[in-house]
Amino acid sequence: MIPEIVKQKEIRGIGYEIDAEYVRGSEKNAAYWGEIDFSKYPPYPADLEDLGELATWKHPAGEKEHLCYYFGCRSTTPEVPEGFTEFTIPAAEYAVFIASDEVGTEAPAETVKKVRQTCACIFNEWLGNGGYAYDIDHGMLYESYKDNYACIYVPVKKI
Repeated sequence: MIPEIVKQKEIRGIGYEIDAEYVRGSEKNAAYWGEIDFSKYPPYPADLEDLGELATWKHPAGEKEHLCYYFGCRSTTPEVPEGFTEFTIPAAEYAVFIASDEVGTEAPAETVKKVRQTCACIFNEWLGNGGYAYDIDHGMLYESYKDNYACIYVPVKKI
């Protein structure tokens, strides 16, 4: 598993802020969208430009202890539609791992499985052995889904 190392600019997202239980060390934190019934949330606006979907866990504004799950899409529009929340992915250096190149053609459960397996390999095998360490101070782990690709972005620093 050899990732591409990229310098990523800040990304603005709009999406759903989902109050869910983050379980430290659990593979179910990855591709958590597979556990969610999205029929309970408003649909994406019809005029939303398709820049890809994003998923991440982060602290809601003003909170330090609690994590929420954010699932939505990249957005360049200034307004935040009703029922959505704005979130940002910080600019940082990231290791990019391709979990699947068949998103949309494979069953969603298969994409979930591949993302979870890739995350397990990242944390159990690659980090520390690939010349990089997780850089929690400058970035945040997130998933990107675009053009049939499921990619995992891990903030890293050279060791």
